[in-house]
Amino acid sequence: NSTSMTLTLRQRLRGTSPEVITSQHHWLPTSPLCEIRSQIDIDQRKFTLTGLGQHNHYFAPKPPNSPWIRGGVVFPHVSATFQVMGDCAAVVLADDSGIRTLENVPFTSHWAERLFSSQSYPSELNFGDWLILRNPIIAATSPPEMQLFFDAYLNGELGNAWVEIF
Repeated sequence: NSTSMTLTLRQRLRGTSPEVITSQHHWLPTSPLCEIRSQIDIDQRKFTLTGLGQHNHYFAPKPPNSPWIRGGVVFPHVSATFQVMGDCAAVVLADDSGIRTLENVPFTSHWAERLFSSQSYPSELNFGDWLILRNPIIAATSPPEMQLFFDAYLNGELGNAWVEIF
Protein backbone atom coordinates (compact mmCIF):
# COMPACT_ATOMS: atom_id res chain seq x y z
CA ASN A 1 0.00 0.00 0.00
CA SER A 2 1.34 3.41 -0.91
CA THR A 3 -0.21 6.81 -0.39
CA SER A 4 1.10 10.24 -1.31
CA MET A 5 -0.31 13.71 -1.67
CA THR A 6 0.83 16.95 -3.24
CA LEU A 7 -0.76 20.29 -2.44
CA THR A 8 -0.23 23.44 -4.51
CA LEU A 9 -1.43 26.91 -3.49
CA ARG A 10 -1.34 29.67 -6.10
CA GLN A 11 -2.00 33.17 -4.85
CA ARG A 12 -4.88 34.58 -6.84
CA LEU A 13 -4.27 38.20 -5.84
CA ARG A 14 -1.13 40.26 -6.12
CA GLY A 15 -0.14 42.66 -3.40
CA THR A 16 0.82 42.65 0.21
CA SER A 17 -1.44 41.02 2.75
CA PRO A 18 -1.94 43.03 5.92
CA GLU A 19 -0.84 41.93 9.37
CA VAL A 20 -3.75 42.14 11.77
CA ILE A 21 -2.92 42.51 15.45
CA THR A 22 -5.48 42.02 18.19
CA SER A 23 -3.84 42.41 21.57
CA GLN A 24 -0.71 40.20 21.60
CA HIS A 25 -2.20 37.79 19.07
CA HIS A 26 -1.02 38.29 15.51
CA TRP A 27 -2.63 37.18 12.29
CA LEU A 28 -0.94 37.26 8.91
CA PRO A 29 -3.34 36.40 6.07
CA THR A 30 -0.57 35.26 3.71
CA SER A 31 -2.91 34.37 0.83
CA PRO A 32 -6.46 35.43 1.68
CA LEU A 33 -7.70 34.01 -1.64
CA CYS A 34 -5.75 31.32 -3.47
CA GLU A 35 -6.35 28.54 -5.95
CA ILE A 36 -5.72 25.09 -4.54
CA ARG A 37 -4.81 21.93 -6.40
CA SER A 38 -4.25 18.65 -4.66
CA GLN A 39 -3.34 15.29 -6.08
CA ILE A 40 -3.76 12.20 -3.94
CA ASP A 41 -2.26 8.88 -5.02
CA ILE A 42 -3.59 5.77 -3.28
CA ASP A 43 -2.40 2.39 -4.50
CA GLN A 44 -1.82 3.59 -8.08
CA ARG A 45 -5.17 5.45 -8.22
CA LYS A 46 -5.02 9.22 -8.64
CA PHE A 47 -7.53 11.75 -7.35
CA THR A 48 -7.31 15.44 -8.19
CA LEU A 49 -9.11 18.11 -6.19
CA THR A 50 -9.26 21.79 -7.10
CA GLY A 51 -10.91 24.79 -5.53
CA LEU A 52 -10.43 28.08 -3.73
CA GLY A 53 -8.95 28.47 -0.29
CA GLN A 54 -6.96 30.60 2.13
CA HIS A 55 -3.52 30.44 3.75
CA ASN A 56 -3.04 32.17 7.13
CA HIS A 57 -0.42 32.34 9.87
CA TYR A 58 -1.33 32.96 13.52
CA PHE A 59 1.10 33.48 16.37
CA ALA A 60 1.14 34.72 19.96
CA PRO A 61 3.51 34.68 22.93
CA LYS A 62 1.00 32.85 25.14
CA PRO A 63 -2.52 31.39 25.07
CA PRO A 64 -5.33 33.96 25.19
CA ASN A 65 -7.10 34.96 28.41
CA SER A 66 -10.45 35.20 26.65
CA PRO A 67 -11.84 33.12 23.77
CA TRP A 68 -9.84 33.55 20.57
CA ILE A 69 -12.15 32.92 17.61
CA ARG A 70 -10.77 32.66 14.10
CA GLY A 71 -11.94 31.21 10.85
CA GLY A 72 -13.03 31.85 7.33
CA VAL A 73 -15.37 31.16 4.47
CA VAL A 74 -14.68 30.96 0.74
CA PHE A 75 -17.39 31.76 -1.78
CA PRO A 76 -16.99 31.40 -5.57
CA HIS A 77 -15.69 34.97 -5.97
CA VAL A 78 -14.77 36.24 -2.49
CA SER A 79 -13.24 34.98 0.72
CA ALA A 80 -13.74 36.32 4.22
CA THR A 81 -11.25 35.49 6.96
CA PHE A 82 -11.87 36.69 10.51
CA GLN A 83 -10.41 36.85 13.98
CA VAL A 84 -12.02 37.89 17.27
CA MET A 85 -10.14 38.50 20.50
CA GLY A 86 -12.23 39.90 23.33
CA ASP A 87 -14.28 42.77 21.86
CA CYS A 88 -11.87 43.31 18.95
CA ALA A 89 -13.01 41.78 15.65
CA ALA A 90 -11.24 42.03 12.31
CA VAL A 91 -12.21 40.70 8.88
CA VAL A 92 -10.10 40.41 5.74
CA LEU A 93 -12.11 40.30 2.52
CA ALA A 94 -10.42 39.22 -0.71
CA ASP A 95 -11.82 39.17 -4.22
CA ASP A 96 -10.59 39.94 -7.73
CA SER A 97 -10.62 43.67 -6.93
CA GLY A 98 -8.11 43.23 -4.08
CA ILE A 99 -7.72 42.76 -0.34
CA ARG A 100 -9.59 44.85 2.24
CA THR A 101 -9.00 44.78 5.98
CA LEU A 102 -11.88 45.77 8.23
CA GLU A 103 -10.86 46.34 11.83
CA ASN A 104 -13.12 47.06 14.82
CA VAL A 105 -15.98 45.31 13.05
CA PRO A 106 -19.20 45.25 15.11
CA PHE A 107 -19.34 41.71 16.51
CA THR A 108 -21.98 39.83 18.48
CA SER A 109 -22.24 36.18 19.43
CA HIS A 110 -24.72 33.93 21.17
CA TRP A 111 -23.25 31.10 23.28
CA ALA A 112 -26.30 28.93 23.95
CA GLU A 113 -24.87 25.52 23.15
CA ARG A 114 -23.08 23.17 25.58
CA LEU A 115 -21.35 19.84 25.30
CA PHE A 116 -21.62 17.09 27.89
CA SER A 117 -18.27 18.30 29.22
CA SER A 118 -19.93 21.69 29.95
CA GLN A 119 -17.74 23.32 27.30
CA SER A 120 -19.84 26.00 25.63
CA TYR A 121 -19.75 27.07 22.01
CA PRO A 122 -21.56 29.71 19.97
CA SER A 123 -24.81 29.05 18.16
CA GLU A 124 -24.28 32.19 16.08
CA LEU A 125 -21.58 34.70 15.21
CA ASN A 126 -22.41 38.05 13.61
CA PHE A 127 -19.92 40.43 12.01
CA GLY A 128 -22.15 43.45 11.55
CA ASP A 129 -25.19 42.53 9.50
CA TRP A 130 -23.29 41.35 6.42
CA LEU A 131 -21.32 38.25 7.61
CA ILE A 132 -23.56 35.95 9.64
CA LEU A 133 -22.71 32.44 10.87
CA ARG A 134 -25.45 30.04 12.05
CA ASN A 135 -26.14 26.33 12.67
CA PRO A 136 -22.83 25.09 14.13
CA ILE A 137 -21.63 21.54 13.66
CA ILE A 138 -18.79 20.34 15.87
CA ALA A 139 -15.89 18.96 13.83
CA ALA A 140 -13.45 18.34 16.71
CA THR A 141 -13.04 19.22 20.35
CA SER A 142 -10.12 18.93 22.72
CA PRO A 143 -10.78 21.34 25.61
CA PRO A 144 -10.20 24.19 25.58
CA GLU A 145 -9.88 24.07 21.76
CA MET A 146 -12.85 23.48 19.46
CA GLN A 147 -13.34 23.36 15.70
CA LEU A 148 -16.74 23.92 14.13
CA PHE A 149 -18.44 24.36 10.77
CA PHE A 150 -21.22 26.94 10.28
CA ASP A 151 -23.65 27.96 7.60
CA ALA A 152 -22.30 31.34 6.50
CA TYR A 153 -24.14 34.22 4.86
CA LEU A 154 -22.10 37.00 3.25
CA ASN A 155 -24.36 39.74 1.90
CA GLY A 156 -27.06 37.10 1.40
CA GLU A 157 -24.85 34.49 -0.34
CA LEU A 158 -24.74 31.07 1.38
CA GLY A 159 -21.48 29.23 2.08
CA ASN A 160 -19.77 27.07 4.70
CA ALA A 161 -17.44 28.56 7.31
CA TRP A 162 -14.81 26.85 9.44
CA VAL A 163 -14.22 28.25 12.92
CA GLU A 164 -11.60 27.53 15.57
CA ILE A 165 -12.08 28.58 19.18
CA PHE A 166 -9.24 28.60 21.72
